[in-house]
Amino acid sequence: MPHERAVPQAIREAALALLRAGHSLATTATTLGVSPDAVYDWRQRWRTDGTVAPRPPRGGRPPRIRGDLAAAVASYVDAHPEMTVAQVRDWLATTHDLAVSCSTMRRTMLRLGFRFH
Repeated sequence: MPHERAVPQAIREAALALLRAGHSLATTATTLGVSPDAVYDWRQRWRTDGTVAPRPPRGGRPPRIRGDLAAAVASYVDAHPEMTVAQVRDWLATTHDLAVSCSTMRRTMLRLGFRFH
């Protein structure tokens, strides 16, 4: 399943109850206002995993700037709050030999708790 929409647990469990009571996938889906595919997926998930709870989100690509390097960026920005994202990016390239885009630097700064006006 490529993407799970956040459907309340109660609806997922109600779908299983309706299916166990003999309702079809289509009737169950219509009754609960969800797609038949979702009901089918929940039933399959129940059969294989014993649960219809949403799966935890999968991790993505790890941030390029993390750990000690992220701490260095945070210290630098704390000491130089007037610096722009591009200037912090240039500092990183010069002092740590890591070239990143302004978008990557902005995401890093947001993740570190910095906000922009």
